Amino acid sequence: MHQSAALITPILQGSGTGAAIYSQLLINGLSQRGFNWTVISEATESNPSEAIRNCTYHGIFPRRTGKHKQKVRDLWLYGLQNLAYLRIPEILERSKSQFVFVHSSFYNFPGIFPQVINTCLRGKCSNQK
Repeated sequence: MHQSAALITPILQGSGTGAAIYSQLLINGLSQRGFNWTVISEATESNPSEAIRNCTYHGIFPRRTGKHKQKVRDLWLYGLQNLAYLRIPEILERSKSQFVFVHSSFYNFPGIFPQVINTCLRGKCSNQK
């Protein structure tokens, strides 16, 4: 029987950052052991699901939020990203993931992410551990 997991990460591909490398190692390693993945991350130019076995990719966050260090643009993108957080409970509910891995950076900035995840923890997303 396949187990399923979800990963919420700011970036998955196209970067040599620790978050991207760690995420890819985690997904590839557990995919080889039969895990099916739901990944929630940034919008990409290509579909990462094609390169990762047993993966459904949801690119709901604006691409490279905060990269350009342009205050007005970055604030606008962070606002859009906070709105995108509202889609997470529905995606997790549909995925029926048994485990959810969350990159810690989502807790570093003011926003609604903690409240959205707490909604899932209170049983609104029934399968998560």
